[in-house]
Amino acid sequence: MLRSVLAATAAAVITGMPAPASAQSADDIEFKLTPYIWIAWPEGDIETESGGGGNLPPINANFDDVSLAGVFSGSALAPFQRFGVFGDVSYYEIEAEKNINIIGDLFVDGTLDVGGLKGMLNGYYRVYDNGRNSVDLLAGIHYLQADLDINLVTPNRTINGSIDDDWWDPVIGVRGEAAISQHFGLEGFAFYGGFGVSSDELYDLFAAANVRFNDTFTASLGWRWFTDKFSGDRLDYETSFSGPLAGLEFTF
Repeated sequence: MLRSVLAATAAAVITGMPAPASAQSADDIEFKLTPYIWIAWPEGDIETESGGGGNLPPINANFDDVSLAGVFSGSALAPFQRFGVFGDVSYYEIEAEKNINIIGDLFVDGTLDVGGLKGMLNGYYRVYDNGRNSVDLLAGIHYLQADLDINLVTPNRTINGSIDDDWWDPVIGVRGEAAISQHFGLEGFAFYGGFGVSSDELYDLFAAANVRFNDTFTASLGWRWFTDKFSGDRLDYETSFSGPLAGLEFTF
C-alpha cells in the first residue's frame, strides 16, 4: 500500500501593512504570525538514475495512489513603503510502499521515503494599494530539496541506500489582498518559475478566505497547489502537492 507520513504542521506568516511613504515608521507596520495546517495529496513520479546513490539500480516510485500527505509550511512578508521581501518555506514527507519499479529486478516489499525542504525568497513592489485592496509584483529564487531513503526487498537481494539532491530556480509572481468587509477578506498568490535553469517549470498557487475576529486574531481557510518538473544527474522529479489549508493569524 502506498501511504504518506503526516508531518507535524505549523506555519508562520509575518506581514505588514505599510503607511504612506512620507509617514511610515516602525509603529505603522503590523506583524502577523500564522500557524496553519496544509493537508495535501501528492501526485507524480520520482525516478533515480543508475548509480545516483552509489550502487543503487534505477528505481521509479509513483505517488498517484497516495491518499493523504502533510506539509510543514510557513511564510513571511516584510514591507517597507511600496517595497518589501516575501519568503516561504515548507517541509514535506511521503512514504511509498507500492507502485515501486526496480529496473532489472522485481519489487517484493519495502519502502521509499521522500522528504525535503521547499523555499522561496522574493522581493516585491506594490503596484496598487487603495487602503482595502493591494497587488504586489514579485521576483526571486525558489529552492527545492529531495532526500530519498530507500529500503527495498527483491527475490534475490535487499536494496538499501539514499539519494540527496537539491536545486535552485528563478521565479516571478503576483500577490494580492482584498478586504470584502470589516471582518471578511481574500488573499492569494501565483508563482511561475524554472525557465529551464534547473527545473523545466514550476508553479505555486494559493488562495484563501479570511475571517477577522478582532485586531489580534484572523482565521483563514484556503487551497494550495504546487508542482515541479526537474531532471538531474541523480534523479528525475515530477511531483505535485495540492490540498486545503487552515490557519489562525496573530497580529501584533
